[in-house]
Amino acid sequence: MRKAKLFVINAFILTFTSFIIRTVGMSFNVYVSNKVGAECTGLFQLILSVYLFAITLASSRN
Repeated sequence: MRKAKLFVINAFILTFTSFIIRTVGMSFNVYVSNKVGAECTGLFQLILSVYLFAITLASSRN
C-alpha cells in the first residue's frame, strides 16, 4: 500500500510540474510574439529548434 501511495503522490507532482512548465513556456511565446511580431516569432522557433538539436548532439558526445 505504501508503494502505491508514493506512486500516486509522485505522479501528481510530475503532472503539476509539467503543467506549470508548459504554462510558463506558452506565456513566454505570447510575450515574444507580442514584442517582435508573428514573422519573427516563426524565425525564432526555427532557430531555437536547430539550436536545441545542436546542444543535444554536443552534450551527448563523450
